[in-house]
Amino acid sequence: MTTLSFAPALAARLASEVSFPAVLTSPDGEGDWVSLRELIGGEAMRGQFARQSARADSPAEVQVTHVVGWLAAAVIAPMVAARRTAGVVPLLDPDDTFVRCDPGGWFNAIAIGEPVTVDGGDLDAALVIHLTELFTPVVAYALPHSRLGRRTVWAMVADRLVQALFPEDPADPGARAARELLESMLAGRGPLEQRRRWTSVRLAGDREALSPVSAACCLAYKTDGEFCARVCPKSSEDARAAEIRQLCGD
Repeated sequence: MTTLSFAPALAARLASEVSFPAVLTSPDGEGDWVSLRELIGGEAMRGQFARQSARADSPAEVQVTHVVGWLAAAVIAPMVAARRTAGVVPLLDPDDTFVRCDPGGWFNAIAIGEPVTVDGGDLDAALVIHLTELFTPVVAYALPHSRLGRRTVWAMVADRLVQALFPEDPADPGARAARELLESMLAGRGPLEQRRRWTSVRLAGDREALSPVSAACCLAYKTDGEFCARVCPKSSEDARAAEIRQLCGD
């Protein structure tokens, strides 16, 4: 049975656990803060698309993948960290959760307030359901802005969840268990369930390196953004394997 509680010190605890984004209890005096409510309602999304366009003269598709992807990364990071380190899932209140935008249109911090948390029952289901509730209006607003389909925009959210739950080191012994958790966690979970490929590379010493392949391309190659071959669905299998080997020092 699902049980709820308050976690007043959760943000302070997560601040040392999450490298990106910065996790705060409330907005500080630096930068441009906007509430999730404003973003979910679309009022502030328009401004974020404009910032991305001004930054790199990017087409509408890139604006959507970058804004939705970075927002998802900012929201998901503290949720996954709380699940991993505190055994709870924070239910972020859109009126009391804020993200900070830098001049380039990127989200680099989140203030989560003192959220109610799920601390019993199926925490993985609670995380996926809450994430779906938060991003359903975001996806709905983003769809008319570009030619990207619904599955692709939702894939940007799902990819950020996979990245947050998967070890940074592809050779981490826990990578195989992380894959099994993700597949179980997302199976039958509506729009976040995406067909996903994985790259498995056999390293020296008969070690395995495992890396997820993104379900959708972030389109960074259309701008001056960083390109990550090992997760890009447009990369060849050989290119992904080569980058994994390099990352693992093999």
